[in-house]
Amino acid sequence: MYRVLVSADDLIVGFGLRSMVSAGADLTLVDEGDRADVVLADLPDLSEWRLTRLARLTTRTPVVALLGVARVHQAIGLLRQGFQGILFHETYTPESLAAAARAAAEGNRVLDPLLAVPSLPGPRQPDSRPVASVRLACA
Repeated sequence: MYRVLVSADDLIVGFGLRSMVSAGADLTLVDEGDRADVVLADLPDLSEWRLTRLARLTTRTPVVALLGVARVHQAIGLLRQGFQGILFHETYTPESLAAAARAAAEGNRVLDPLLAVPSLPGPRQPDSRPVASVRLACA
């Protein structure tokens, strides 16, 4: 049984996250101040105060940051600060959120599938227009 603390500033978001987590048979929600095996932290804004507080917590308890996909560029920085994982609001489901909580509680790194895809452009598509022949002259 894993003890999960949900940290969310928004009451409705917190309620939704708690509902998702409580669907996991082997997950128990705990209150702030209780000992948790993992923290799921909703981070709609990355305020310096909140990040500092959570970064201190990461030394004792794995923290998985829940971000909007617009913050993908900040995810690596959070991992460097000690966060155990990153999930994006737009991609997680109740099942994947529960799986992430379990994995992080067991000490595994949790990465949203969007982070696993390189942010490089795909292969170039050949141009279907006829290619003009160019003759180079050497002088």
